[in-house]
Amino acid sequence: MDDNKNFNELLIEMLKQIHIRLERLDAKIDTKADKEDVNAFRISVEKDINEIKAEISTLKETVQVDISTLKEAVNADISTLKAEISTLKETVQIDISTLKEAVNADINALGQRLDRIEAGIATLRWVIGAQIAIIGVILAIFKAF
Repeated sequence: MDDNKNFNELLIEMLKQIHIRLERLDAKIDTKADKEDVNAFRISVEKDINEIKAEISTLKETVQVDISTLKEAVNADISTLKAEISTLKETVQIDISTLKEAVNADINALGQRLDRIEAGIATLRWVIGAQIAIIGVILAIFKAF
């Protein structure tokens, strides 16, 4: 039985060594495959980079043309807006002067009305004062009799 145990242990040890060697071989194969994959990937990336550079060059030219077109359009729009703003400014100034005149006229009318009201109040004060004086005289006459 002891021989079987030693044989089994020896067999297990040999299997472990075989397993380790297989792992090393597998690692070497993976390393070689990885190197090949990296090389293929590098070639693919370089090809993609060249294609992207060509696309960027084309886009750059297109963008430059678009930018110049947009600049011209924006400059035209700015000129139009400046003209509209100056027209609006003139209209607003006319409207402001008209409003000032209307407000001044309303203020003058309200001032005249206030003057009339104040004159009316002064007249009422005088009339009430006169009435109180008359009532006082009448009361004095009644007390005298």
